[in-house]
Amino acid sequence: MKTFLLVAAFVTSFGASAQVYVNPTIFNFGNSVQVQIYNTNDFDISCSGSVNMYTQQNRMESGYYFDQVRKGSMSMRSFYLMNMNDRVNYTSHSIFCQKVR
Repeated sequence: MKTFLLVAAFVTSFGASAQVYVNPTIFNFGNSVQVQIYNTNDFDISCSGSVNMYTQQNRMESGYYFDQVRKGSMSMRSFYLMNMNDRVNYTSHSIFCQKVR
């Protein structure tokens, strides 16, 4: 019986923090990138994760994105390279969003 209650509590904890699938848009401006998240849901979301910038000089720089996006609005953040003489080749991200209670 204890095991059943423990498993039931574990499963319901995942339902409480349901992940929301939002696709961040990342724009590459050469020496910086801009992340935009549009919340088209009818509830507020909280998004966080890293943004990785891979450069022409074979370096990788990271920035951390965190914001609470209200329903029907958008969030925008810019990340700049440390070396302004370098250029961003491509980017990747691991930004995930959750519904705010």
